Amino acid sequence: MIIRQVLEKRWMSKGSTLVEALLLILVYNMAVVMLVSLLQQYQLRKPDIYEIQDLISVHQLETLFLIATITEVELFEIELMLGEDTFYLEEVNNKIILSPGTQIFFLELEDAYFEKEEDKILIFFQRKNKEFSYEVRLFR
Repeated sequence: MIIRQVLEKRWMSKGSTLVEALLLILVYNMAVVMLVSLLQQYQLRKPDIYEIQDLISVHQLETLFLIATITEVELFEIELMLGEDTFYLEEVNNKIILSPGTQIFFLELEDAYFEKEEDKILIFFQRKNKEFSYEVRLFR
């Protein structure tokens, strides 16, 4: 009983103030508003499932072009020399692949083609009726 009275006196003397309670409510409301805003932005964005894969493919192609000698860039094909072997980068079955072999770079494409500028190769394609273009830098 005595302990309870002592604890009640301490609680009453060291209790929270109205300012602290209002500050807590303000912080809570700001956090809720920010969370709702972030969720709305996420719902509006609807990210493309191929976007990250395309960026990884561009990086892989930059690495490939760094170690290979590009002998010819045509509209629908790039010819590469890796050591003594000749490889072709081209669209096959709605994918851009490196052949011989089956290293796949871009998926679900329509009408892919290439253009070469002085320090980069541009890759153009359509996917689901949207046009995309990526540039792959040449480090020479």
